[in-house]
Amino acid sequence: MYNYYADTKGRMPAAQEIVHMNEEKLQLKRHGEDEIAAALDEAAACLTAKQVEKIASYCDLNGLKKVFADAELMRTAECFIGSSLNISAAARALYMHRNTMMYRLDKIKRFTGLDIRLFYDAVAFRVLYRVYARGNGVN
Repeated sequence: MYNYYADTKGRMPAAQEIVHMNEEKLQLKRHGEDEIAAALDEAAACLTAKQVEKIASYCDLNGLKKVFADAELMRTAECFIGSSLNISAAARALYMHRNTMMYRLDKIKRFTGLDIRLFYDAVAFRVLYRVYARGNGVN
């Protein structure tokens, strides 16, 4: 009988090295994403009231407030944006079916008028949330 574990013993350090390299790449990627998110937050903090009004004019403010107040929808939106607008990856990260993710994204669009599946709408959503959070003492 073939013993897989005995055959791979000599290869384990190489496999561990590959895993370690992938973990380092993931940490570098996350570090870069954190820097971009911090820069976006900083940019949102520098917006004037007039600029915020201009961005907000493209969506439903009452709907935005409903979404911002709903922890489940915000978790969905943040995970989706953090997953590079990838529906399948975000659904996996939240342990939900892809159709549930689609439903929630549609719900956000229905409430706000912003389709965060589109890059510019996702950026607008993120900026408006940071402005909202700054004004309401939310982290």
